[in-house]
Amino acid sequence: NIIQAYQFRHTDVKNNFLIGSSADGVGANGTQGIGFRDGASNNVADRCIVTNCVTGILYYDSTEDTTPNIYSSYNNTVKNCIFDTVETAIRSSYVGSPAPATNNFIYNCTFKNITTDLFYANQNIVNLQLSNNIVVDSDCNYFSGTATNDETWSNSLFFNNTFTTPTGGASFNPSLNVGYQPTATFT
Repeated sequence: NIIQAYQFRHTDVKNNFLIGSSADGVGANGTQGIGFRDGASNNVADRCIVTNCVTGILYYDSTEDTTPNIYSSYNNTVKNCIFDTVETAIRSSYVGSPAPATNNFIYNCTFKNITTDLFYANQNIVNLQLSNNIVVDSDCNYFSGTATNDETWSNSLFFNNTFTTPTGGASFNPSLNVGYQPTATFT
């Protein structure tokens, strides 16, 4: 295993597909699952399985790419994937000057046994669309970090989790989430 199992990396990395792959981080310290970084855009990860990793989906920006990045990642899609036994399901971070992860999509995915955070962000996440997902059996925080997390959930199921499930507001409308079963409520 390598530290970042699958990466879409740099501004010229666009319009690529990763289909039917698996990343198992057992024995690898710090293994990331699927990463979109340094300006990668319009890429798709489909029908992948990520297990036993530190992070399931990583949005990241660094000073490595010499092209100035407006976004760390833009318009990337993760669909029909399973993330099982990962510390942080979705992470957005940077080294150097932060560029936001913007207009990314996650749908038809299962997040199971998340152990630390559903979301962690120290760089902004802007307009992350999450639809038809399942978050189940996770003993974790919903969100931690220092940046803003602008996500919209629809038609998703939350079940048997220890974190406070969102109950309303602009980013989470319970009527759009079939089978919605909160374990607690935001105040």
